[in-house]
Amino acid sequence: LERNYGHQTPSGWKHNSEIALIPITGMITSGRSQAPGLFGGSLNAGSETIIAQLEEAADDSNVKAIVIRVDSPGGSAFASDQIWRAVELAKREKPVIVSMGGVAASGGYYVAAGADRIFAEDTTITGSIGVYSGKFNLSGLASMLHVNIETDDRGKNAGLYSSFTSWDDEQRKKMEDNVEDTYIRFKTVVSEGRSLPMETVETIAQGHVWSGTKAKEIGLVDNIGGLFEAIEYAKEEA
Repeated sequence: LERNYGHQTPSGWKHNSEIALIPITGMITSGRSQAPGLFGGSLNAGSETIIAQLEEAADDSNVKAIVIRVDSPGGSAFASDQIWRAVELAKREKPVIVSMGGVAASGGYYVAAGADRIFAEDTTITGSIGVYSGKFNLSGLASMLHVNIETDDRGKNAGLYSSFTSWDDEQRKKMEDNVEDTYIRFKTVVSEGRSLPMETVETIAQGHVWSGTKAKEIGLVDNIGGLFEAIEYAKEEA
């Protein structure tokens, strides 16, 4: 939580008003956020951590507005939807403003779409409203290495995500249906969050990416500005 923004002086009788600053940085995943370890790795934004921070900020009576700083290329559709839901609940309590960094695309846009106001830089890469899925089949590599893989599956599609089998026609159709359902869900979130007709969303979706400047022109963001501009706006809303 970003404390005492605006350099107010405590009266001695009450707490200062505060603005919560919550970062969503790196790939969006389920579970808890993680930073690179001693031997490397990547930064990820865990839905469990971010949801807990949003809930804490929403419940804190000293926090008068929430600013979410998004710098993420996306990640898990399920985790993104969980965070979006937490944003929706937080909005019932106080203003929620999004500030986009260098990239806020795919799931990074998904989590921002429902905010009360979205700020982006001119050069922010955003949009990428689309969904894809796939897997590698490593059975050939295992065979070359003389590694024998045996599985004991219970259920017709238990091995759907196995890295050692290919999809049959029925399984491929199932995955295509799942992707299409998720894509429709994504477009619906954007349509409702940005007050855009679904037909308009379809024309600017399809996985297209946009600069912050163009995103403002087509209605995906509200203002061109950085983090400090977003905080100033949050102060006014608070």
